[in-house]
Amino acid sequence: MTPSDLSKKLKTDPKGVYLFYGEEEYLKRRYLEQIREKIIGDDPAAAFNHVKIMDGDLPAFSAELDGLPLLGGERLIELWDTDFSKVSGDLLESLCDLLASSEDTVIIYTHPDEFPAGTAKKPSPQLAALSKCTVAVDFERQKPAALATWLNRHATAQGCFIPPELCRKLIDYCTADMFILAGEVEKICAYVRASGRDHVTEEDILTVASPSTVYGAFDFANALLDRDKAKAFVLLADMIRRKEKPQDILGTVSRMMSDLLMIRVLRDTGMSPKDMAAKLKMHEYVLSLRLQSAMKRSIESLEQTAALCREADRKIKSTRLNSYRVIELLILEL
Repeated sequence: MTPSDLSKKLKTDPKGVYLFYGEEEYLKRRYLEQIREKIIGDDPAAAFNHVKIMDGDLPAFSAELDGLPLLGGERLIELWDTDFSKVSGDLLESLCDLLASSEDTVIIYTHPDEFPAGTAKKPSPQLAALSKCTVAVDFERQKPAALATWLNRHATAQGCFIPPELCRKLIDYCTADMFILAGEVEKICAYVRASGRDHVTEEDILTVASPSTVYGAFDFANALLDRDKAKAFVLLADMIRRKEKPQDILGTVSRMMSDLLMIRVLRDTGMSPKDMAAKLKMHEYVLSLRLQSAMKRSIESLEQTAALCREADRKIKSTRLNSYRVIELLILEL
């Protein structure tokens, strides 16, 4: 289900068992508040019938699912901070059985690093299982066109007008994160109103808004390759703030390190860049950039780097260590 589908459902039947997953936290919080308002509202029994289970405490969550409302009214049960990648198949099956029989309204709220969703064509086992007993809502990043329409409405609510082309300008300038955009458009509109106007101009955006560059895992990998520890920590902090999945961050780094090792080995055998690109199915320009980096390092150092990445991957997948902390340790080890 999409957020738009959820919006339609809440108008007629807000009760249900919901799974919130995906990257757009702004919309998750917005619809969470809507469900809270519709189910609990100003009910005097809200203090007893609104339950938040924190820290992924599944035994406590399961016990609440078997509970009864106090003083009448509807119950709303929320589950937070559960790392579903580490929930066993048997436990997930038991949880699904409880959810399927629940008469309460339930929200399982997950962050991107807590819930492996898979893809539309091949959903993860966790999503496949929970989709059978919940209304699974995918809060994916909004497309620029949808964001531009939302920004226009947001500005209108602030008493200002932003032309469509400037909405796109603001998105490009400040990133597509809706939390960031909401704050920026409110700041811009306050500035415009204080200037005695109600139309936002490009100059207003450039004067008031804060540019925000979105860095990704490739930038992070390059910082590691350059042994720039300070930059690597800055980039990692940015990705954590945007709730990038640690598995995705480390996966990109591991693939790049593996590519460099293969490129260095092939180059040492005398293979030409063109033949290497064909063998590795890599664009020749991309290969040329990585070849420059690979030739600055010995095969032994690249093998050690690849081994450290494999060990970090093992820790993320098979231990209870905080995944981001594992990546921070990798930065120090590299």
